[in-house]
Amino acid sequence: MGMASRRRLEIQAFCRQHQNEDVHTEYVTQLALTLFDAVNSILRLPARDRILLEAAGLLHDVGYAADPEHHMQCGVNLVRAARWQSFSLSQTAMITAIMSLHQKSGPAVAEAPALAGLKSPIRAARLGAILRIADGLDQSHIQDACIKSICIDIDPIIVRVKSHVSPQNVVAANQRSNLWHEVFPVGISFIPSSSKRTHRLPHLKKSDHPLEYFRRYAYRSLKGMRENEEDAIAGEDREALHDLRVQNRRFRTLLQMFRKPLVNTDAEAVRQQLADVASGLGPARDRDVWLDRLKTWLDDLREDDPIHNTLRTYWEVQKKEAERDQQAVRTVLSSPAYRALLCDCTYFLRITVPECIRQQDAAGRVDKVGAEILKRQLKKLRNVLRQTNDVTSETGHELRKHVRRSRYVAETFAPVLDKRVKRLGCQLRAVADALGQLRDAELGLARIQDNLLVPPLIRQWLREEKEKAEMDAWKALQALKLRR
Repeated sequence: MGMASRRRLEIQAFCRQHQNEDVHTEYVTQLALTLFDAVNSILRLPARDRILLEAAGLLHDVGYAADPEHHMQCGVNLVRAARWQSFSLSQTAMITAIMSLHQKSGPAVAEAPALAGLKSPIRAARLGAILRIADGLDQSHIQDACIKSICIDIDPIIVRVKSHVSPQNVVAANQRSNLWHEVFPVGISFIPSSSKRTHRLPHLKKSDHPLEYFRRYAYRSLKGMRENEEDAIAGEDREALHDLRVQNRRFRTLLQMFRKPLVNTDAEAVRQQLADVASGLGPARDRDVWLDRLKTWLDDLREDDPIHNTLRTYWEVQKKEAERDQQAVRTVLSSPAYRALLCDCTYFLRITVPECIRQQDAAGRVDKVGAEILKRQLKKLRNVLRQTNDVTSETGHELRKHVRRSRYVAETFAPVLDKRVKRLGCQLRAVADALGQLRDAELGLARIQDNLLVPPLIRQWLREEKEKAEMDAWKALQALKLRR
């Protein structure tokens, strides 16, 4: 066995011992090596440094399981304390120095303590700059970013990156190029290779481990929650709260889908905490929908219309009440409990799920597992449909939950199943949307039931909308029944 193979096996064993998130670190390492190979000729990086960069990339998150908050320093300490057969003491010092620079908030060269004792601190800093950027390119942890081209004949170097599902990866790479600009004479800039967005995750195959499939989809939902959090707290973009709740719901559905292979984990506790958060955000979202409806009616009225002023007065009152609902949103999303929940979710996906994958080698193919999960979910939906004689009120609301859950299951497994599943997802979405319109009309009628400030014409409009929505819901359901 060659030295390269022995190094790799020793690192892999060390990573397994410390429950490392191998998929992420291996992907980051490949991105880092791709950058290294492209630029080493013009930047004159020693060829032997490639070995050190590879080792640092594979080990850069090895301390996360032991101490998520201080995982960089924890990982450095673990690597320093290990008795390596494949690396000398000087190589280990270089590797840990490179690791210490990988975080986006990592130190500058002059402030990095791990560089102080090295013979050539700038050498380690340059490799750390590459690793820091590569880690940013997989900020999403779903292995979405793909380097399409690197133009080294200009300053700055232009790197085109395909990252359609999580374009924030490109933003993160540019943000993390701060160390690069400090240690290299040539700049670097990352740009998306295309503006096209897609919901399909890359590198997914029918033969994948089911929990690896789960991990990537759940990570996307978690990132979606984080990306919408700031705007949801601010309250200026109402769709941010809606998108956050959708990603919360998708995450919970994924946990429910994969509950069997996750049975011995804290998956159910995480799911329940996510459900509690969603409940706390629900009233504000319902109010947002109601305000949008009132504004539409108000804009459609002429100012000299007899009910215009009355409706405007009622709309102003609802805006003030919406501010109180928004404060509840801020309270939930800014609370220590919510911050702790996000950390728990991250730990669950980075440590717990990969460990389950290592322990469940014979879990089967994701296409087979997905087909079985979808079959069970559709069976539940058919039972509900057989018992449904009325789509209004709570009956329709419960039906909507089942339809929406079935839609998420179909959309999740469509990439590894046949095209009929994708079409089914579209049909289920149409049904869910129709039932949602009906639910909004019902909530509007309930909201104004005893309110004397509301013009009678508004009640009439809502009743008409409810009737139309009910007809649309029945039509969508009939179409679903005919094609299921």
